[in-house]
Amino acid sequence: MSASTTEPGSHGTGDPAPRTGASRPLPLEAFACLVEAELGLARGSITPEARLIEDLGLDSLQMLDLLLLIDALGAHLDAEAIARARRFRDVHRMFAERWTLAQHAGLVCESVPTSWTPDPARARPRARGASRFVGSRTRLRAVRATDDPMLYELMQADGGAFLRRRGSGPSPRAFAAELRRGVLEQQIVVDRATDAPIGLVTARDADMRRGIAYLELVLDPQVHGRGWPFEAVMLFIDHLFRSWPLRKLHAEVIGSHVEDIASGLGRFFVEEGCLAAHEYVDGVWVDLHILSLFRERWERDAPRLLRGLVAERADESPAASPRDESPEDVGRSPI
Repeated sequence: MSASTTEPGSHGTGDPAPRTGASRPLPLEAFACLVEAELGLARGSITPEARLIEDLGLDSLQMLDLLLLIDALGAHLDAEAIARARRFRDVHRMFAERWTLAQHAGLVCESVPTSWTPDPARARPRARGASRFVGSRTRLRAVRATDDPMLYELMQADGGAFLRRRGSGPSPRAFAAELRRGVLEQQIVVDRATDAPIGLVTARDADMRRGIAYLELVLDPQVHGRGWPFEAVMLFIDHLFRSWPLRKLHAEVIGSHVEDIASGLGRFFVEEGCLAAHEYVDGVWVDLHILSLFRERWERDAPRLLRGLVAERADESPAASPRDESPEDVGRSPI
């Protein structure tokens, strides 16, 4: 996320902004400038008719950045809303509608100058008792035996951006044992709006002597490219570094899946190697990229990001349930 250079509540002149409340949301042009700055896009690249993926080329991490920016501006778009947005004008319209509702509810208390790039660390302070397993749109819970049939189908459907088997899994009978083989930590990704499982994040094959583990991710194909599921991945990574003396996490990413997290290269991940034409996928030989996330980089950059991700209270989401804070749902999977 971009660093803020102008404090909220300041117009850039040193004089405090009035506390009477903004009369209207940011116009489209000003909103576009903020998005360009926050997502690292070229100035003037956003037009009202620009398509988010085809024209702007937003990857999953940039889509998550966009959602966090909107949160920091005082509006909140749920997962289904952002999925319906095809062009930038759709995003701005949804933002303006949610911003207006928030203002009427008394949740927007001050104007936002167009020169300010919002900092989630200031905009959304983490409340006391907030769970690090619960985000604004997703939550993590432990894998249950009843999840095995769903996970088997999911892993056959997903090509496996981070999954070493990449769709060529064991038989259903052997699946349960294979799923848990070498696992250090494993959590189900749940969509808080529907309480439906949408993926699985795993840390496996840990080598504590060298301080490394391998990160794997499998997602429901219906949520690929939407950005918000990566909120759960960030929460999981933070949990790993808090709980284990790991130095870095490795991820094996095949072919075009790298494009889905391209904005994270150099920001979160470092590419430590690439094996050319190493994997045979859908009739084509594709490269295998070895990405690494180092603890030092995470501890430096993660706090501000996580302030924007973690739900302030378990009941913030309209679909939140008591299970969001349930100890058994956030327990460690057995090794």
